[in-house]
Amino acid sequence: MLHVEEKRAKEAVWTPLKPVRKGHVYRIGWVESGNFLCTSKLLEFLNYSFPNIPSNRWDQRPNLSSGVGSQLSETLYKAKLGMFLTVNSLVAHVGNEDSKMNSDLRASEQLNTYMFEDGAEALERLLKEPPSVVATLATKWSRLRS
Repeated sequence: MLHVEEKRAKEAVWTPLKPVRKGHVYRIGWVESGNFLCTSKLLEFLNYSFPNIPSNRWDQRPNLSSGVGSQLSETLYKAKLGMFLTVNSLVAHVGNEDSKMNSDLRASEQLNTYMFEDGAEALERLLKEPPSVVATLATKWSRLRS
């Protein structure tokens, strides 16, 4: 994990494992869907695929997140694969005001960058004028609804 979010920096998320400091990283029990680095061993373990997320996940809570982070975290935790969080944020979250996935949730629960590696001034500059970012999204066809 490359982004330290203040609310999640010291608590268990999706699995019972609470963060434990190990030098310059924390051993954690969770990952966010697009915010981590891995080796090819993880992709091989997943068979270059992703476990299905049931489409009824959103029936009662339409603003619920994608489920990718929780599903991946639970899968890796059960397999006893290590997940780690950098002590300082190496990336900044700049999309609270214009969230594409959970705009209603982000209005009340923002993801704020904590301990940005380049310092508070650099983070403030990024928040004021974020650079253009290109991102991709992989999804299962079953999630798409008409």
